[in-house]
Amino acid sequence: MNQKTRIISTVSFYHAFNDGAVAVVPILFPVLKTLFNLSYTQVGIITGSGLFITLITQLMIGRISDKKKRRFLLSIGIFLLSSSLLLLTQTNGFFTLLVLILFLRFGAGFFHPVGIGWISKTFKKQKID
Repeated sequence: MNQKTRIISTVSFYHAFNDGAVAVVPILFPVLKTLFNLSYTQVGIITGSGLFITLITQLMIGRISDKKKRRFLLSIGIFLLSSSLLLLTQTNGFFTLLVLILFLRFGAGFFHPVGIGWISKTFKKQKID
């Protein structure tokens, strides 16, 4: 497998994992709302805070990714996503749920600036970015 094929495969796998991890949490909100007796306000706080954390993370990581190795940053992001999903199984209330979802959204913020940037720079001449 050549380097370009490995890069596109790695970024594609990470994209699927990232989007899957981010999409599964809102799907579970009805269950989490009942399980932890959450109000709609608490669900809104979790959702809004998560989106804000992702935005800030993407801005920071976008700046850093121009100077650091992309492979390393993607590895950190996937580690954070995996860790947060595993830890979510141990949550027992609103505060820990909020913290772990913010942790998950922080990890999710790594993909777009790093993965899309990597693809854009790798395939610049082929214009498939």
